[in-house]
Amino acid sequence: MQNGTGTSRAAAEPATVYADPAAGVLNINLSGKTDIAVYTLQGSMVKQLVAQTGNVSIPVSGLAKGIYLVKTYSEGTSRTQKVLVK
Repeated sequence: MQNGTGTSRAAAEPATVYADPAAGVLNINLSGKTDIAVYTLQGSMVKQLVAQTGNVSIPVSGLAKGIYLVKTYSEGTSRTQKVLVK
């Protein structure tokens, strides 16, 4: 699908987060080198990593149940997604 700039939306997004709700592992599909940070709703960073293109699995079994924000940043593009950890 194309956006108004003629580039595809999928290419513009640094990462796709799935397994929501997450039970044990949060999976992220990356389109390139990406900085990833997981935050509580109160703004505390609980996980941080840099990953390359492909699929990344982040263990979340040590996190308390609740809603978290996953922020991804790659090549000047950032995206924040809510995920539920159960």
